[in-house]
Amino acid sequence: MGLGDNVFAWRTTPIQSSEIPGLVYRDRTETKEFGWGYCENKTPIEIEIYASTIEEIRGYIADLEKAVFTDDKWGNLAMYSDLNINEVVIEQKENIFVASQIILTVTYRTVFGDPYTKA
Repeated sequence: MGLGDNVFAWRTTPIQSSEIPGLVYRDRTETKEFGWGYCENKTPIEIEIYASTIEEIRGYIADLEKAVFTDDKWGNLAMYSDLNINEVVIEQKENIFVASQIILTVTYRTVFGDPYTKA
């Protein structure tokens, strides 16, 4: 539906109407659980979707869910992904609708003491 044309990491300035539809993502605080020789990492990613109508927002959320679960292991880099779309908050700011509080959590393992090597 064209959402992928305007994707921004850690965007701090307001989305303009010419950038609709748009998506902003931010990684949040990663958690780590240590095991025998490995570290299980959980990285939550906060997602905001911007659109012109609530109906478009719903369609983009469905597209996001389909994209994540088409390959929830990210080309075998992750163990699995969780997409929390139950707490979506939709706000209207002038003629732009924004859906926020969508959290994608990616879980993966690395070698203990080496965050660059997959376990």
